[in-house]
Amino acid sequence: MTTNDPYRLEELAEREARAREMGGADKLARQQSKSRLNARQRIERLLDPDSFDEHGLLAVSDRPEMADK
Repeated sequence: MTTNDPYRLEELAEREARAREMGGADKLARQQSKSRLNARQRIERLLDPDSFDEHGLLAVSDRPEMADK
C-alpha cells in the first residue's frame, strides 16, 4: 500500500481494467474466430440498453489453480 493511495484505488482500477479485458485480446480473438460472442456481447444482445448492472466484476476464485484466470 502506498502512502499516496491509502484506499488502494489505483490497484482497484488496475484490477477492474484487467477484468474488463475478459482474458485479453488473444482469447477474445479465438472466440471471435469460432463465431462466438463474448459474455458482454451476449448480454448486450439479450437485454435492453442500461438494464443490466454487473456485480462481481472483481470476484476471484479461492482455488489456487484458478489464480491466474
